[in-house]
Amino acid sequence: MIFGNCQSRLTRTFSTHLVLPNDLQAWYSATVQERYGQLAKKIVSRALPTIGTLYIEHEIPLTDAQSADVYFVPEPGRDRERSPLGWLGRMTEAPCLLEMIQSTPGPRTVRGNIRKQLTLDHTRLLDAGRGNLPEPSLVHLWMLSAGRPRDVLEGYEYRPHDGWPEGFWTRSRLDAIGIVVLSELPRRRDTLLLRLLGRGRVLQGAIADLKALPDGAVEREIAHAPLVALRFEVKQDPTPDAEAREFLMATQDLYEQWESRTRAEGRQEGRQEGRKEVIMASLGITYQNRFGTMPEPVRQALAEKVTLENLAEWLGLVQSAASAEDIARRVLNGNGKR
Repeated sequence: MIFGNCQSRLTRTFSTHLVLPNDLQAWYSATVQERYGQLAKKIVSRALPTIGTLYIEHEIPLTDAQSADVYFVPEPGRDRERSPLGWLGRMTEAPCLLEMIQSTPGPRTVRGNIRKQLTLDHTRLLDAGRGNLPEPSLVHLWMLSAGRPRDVLEGYEYRPHDGWPEGFWTRSRLDAIGIVVLSELPRRRDTLLLRLLGRGRVLQGAIADLKALPDGAVEREIAHAPLVALRFEVKQDPTPDAEAREFLMATQDLYEQWESRTRAEGRQEGRQEGRKEVIMASLGITYQNRFGTMPEPVRQALAEKVTLENLAEWLGLVQSAASAEDIARRVLNGNGKR
């Protein structure tokens, strides 16, 4: 009922420009940041599994448990698969945390992420000791920032990362911490996957660069489906803001390319299957980010029920359900409404 009230208030308040009551501005900002944060996780989850083990929303055992956006452990001998990933591949050569911050972080956010890094590092060391295994390497923390966090860079005395592109900041080797300012990255192909993890102007530029790549490019294979899936989600907004409208415009060509490709594959049946594939990819990755891999019986039942018309209901369920069991119960009972 609270969500319904918010929706009606938003509808009354929106006009040509986005104007929100003061008490809803924080709620709306968090919602938008979460949307682009989910896009970033989807792209990373498609880019990294070929070169190591990926953990999305990895829980770190603290007194008040927190989760890391991405925890990644590389596999040796994957240089050929790593090379097309550009600087994202270089960043993930060692075990690392990736924190994708859809705003400009302050000292408190940075300290919280460092706490995750140190706690995970300690946990890995304890696990190695219990298993009589060699001491593990240090976990590297990468914080991806939408804008330049001046207070953090100056207060912690970060400096440009020697030998790395503009936008990479570091301190000392044993800190094992790097900050990537996405808005400062040079606009070239080896930074493309990183820039696709941003939002606003950075994301629009990255989408334009993605569209200029030839068919079959690795970056296209990684990012095309998540971008089209997010487009389906954004189109459900009854009152999109300027950023959402710009995203819809930027991804129009990608959507048309996807639709043309499914049309070229043959019959209307194939086209519908193509649509279902993108929709299920969006739901599946959102589910994975929260609860891990979707059980096959749930996935099959959901695939039979979800359509473009009811996508918003099922997506809302996957995003807000209290547990995986709640999702399974509602899917198997055939009701996506909250």
